Amino acid sequence: MNELASGLVDIIEPAAPVPDAVSNLFWLVVAILLLVLLAAGLLVWWRKQRAGRLLAKRLQALRSISQSRVLTQHEMVYLIALELRRGLNLARLLPDAVPALLEGDDVARWPDFVRHLDALRYQPEIVLDESQLDMLVTQTESWLRRYTR
Repeated sequence: MNELASGLVDIIEPAAPVPDAVSNLFWLVVAILLLVLLAAGLLVWWRKQRAGRLLAKRLQALRSISQSRVLTQHEMVYLIALELRRGLNLARLLPDAVPALLEGDDVARWPDFVRHLDALRYQPEIVLDESQLDMLVTQTESWLRRYTR
């Protein structure tokens, strides 16, 4: 029995194949490319989230200014128009130039809303009750939340 065991001891295992250097380089390039794409995707996602957070902060500030009555109603209407312009990325608020991104009933609501906003902005003395000012802020918030993401 010792003779059988001694014959198996001198068997040499075959050498492992030499890894192909080109194959390793290929997988390294693929891994780096995937990391770059992942980083770019995260950057785009972060910037979009950041824009949404800034918009939410501005809308919250607009709402709190409206409720605290720190500004006059005239200044508040100008601030509403500024936020609407900034949020929808428009040069001017024109009743006849409906932004292309508006959909459905918002297209029909836009001209009246902008005309009303213009009338309030350019009147020397305006008198709004709290519900009218709240309606302007609410409509602005609605459009900005829906169309700026």
